[in-house]
Amino acid sequence: MALNRNLEANEGNRASYAALLASQRHTEAATFDDSTFETVWLRTRKTALFRTILNEFVKKNVFVYSANGWPQDAENVQDAVRALAIEIRSGTGTSNSPSWVFVACSETLDPREVLSSVKDTFPNTANIHCITSCQGVTTDVGFKSTSCNDGVVRALSMFTVFDPLGAFSTIAVRPPEDPSAITVFDKTLDQAYLKLRESALDVLKDPSNDGKKVPGPEPLAEHLNIWMSGLPGTEEKTLEALYEWGHQRFNRTIPVIGGTGADAGLEGKWRCYCKQADGQHIVFGQEHGQGVILTLVAASVKVFPCFMHPFTPMTEFTMKVVSCGSVPEENTGETMGRVIHTFRDPDGNEVAAGTLYHKLCEEQIQKKLMPPPLEADGPGAFNP
Repeated sequence: MALNRNLEANEGNRASYAALLASQRHTEAATFDDSTFETVWLRTRKTALFRTILNEFVKKNVFVYSANGWPQDAENVQDAVRALAIEIRSGTGTSNSPSWVFVACSETLDPREVLSSVKDTFPNTANIHCITSCQGVTTDVGFKSTSCNDGVVRALSMFTVFDPLGAFSTIAVRPPEDPSAITVFDKTLDQAYLKLRESALDVLKDPSNDGKKVPGPEPLAEHLNIWMSGLPGTEEKTLEALYEWGHQRFNRTIPVIGGTGADAGLEGKWRCYCKQADGQHIVFGQEHGQGVILTLVAASVKVFPCFMHPFTPMTEFTMKVVSCGSVPEENTGETMGRVIHTFRDPDGNEVAAGTLYHKLCEEQIQKKLMPPPLEADGPGAFNP
């Protein structure tokens, strides 16, 4: 009964879990002599019980849920967000705010309206991470977009993470394109990690790092992943800077997942934006300039990225742009107004840019880079 009561609210869960850890440490320090067989036996039994309780806690309280699509009757962004939130609450059975929200949407939505609507809907969610998609959003139930009555195509998807024992910190940064920008980039990441550390469990923190202005190696850093959403042209420098920062601070390569912003017509209307952990709303793209949204993720369970399509620099091949712009429908079979990019490939043939990129990237570059498939060690290999 006590365990069931502790599982009723996220904040209560975090407090109960932290109290359990403190009690475990206090009891061991005050009661047992580390040198006795009895101490070892009792500690082993306590550890086994603790793991059982933690496993049950995670199964009931740590999960993700997504809701997708722009409702046909939605008159504005707030209506659409509210409808998706109802779907999320109905599906999860909880009225608690998520620990982190990732939003993918069409570029036709106003960033400030998206951020304000999600913030109002989930007032206790400190970190909101947003990126625009092309024409619609690809979800676990297919491609989603809605042609509204005013003729505008709109799409919205929300991916919510419920993890009361995890820690998240979302920030907006300018691309680290020169030494001074790299210095600012590193400092911003340091501040984001220290913010993440504030909400992390004590058991994951090394006390010797307390009060430091620069992060250091500790168990929390071993759990760290970064979700990156950048604009075209920002990825390579950002990935290089993240690699260097991870090794300078923690002596490890931090896994990076995410994707690139897009729009419906390759017209440069893409954006990325967020509500930072400190509450600021920041937008990049178009008149706001280039930028990247990063979320530092220290989940309470293992994170397994799903390989879909990476950013791949095309350094092995040289291509020439033949055309870039709208073309008549009768010449290509394409709808008037769609932007078509045509490249001349290394063999001198004119090919649609997307087709050529897919051929070079998927058939030649990625096949060389992809590691061979691995088999799981057993049925429980991917359990938290």
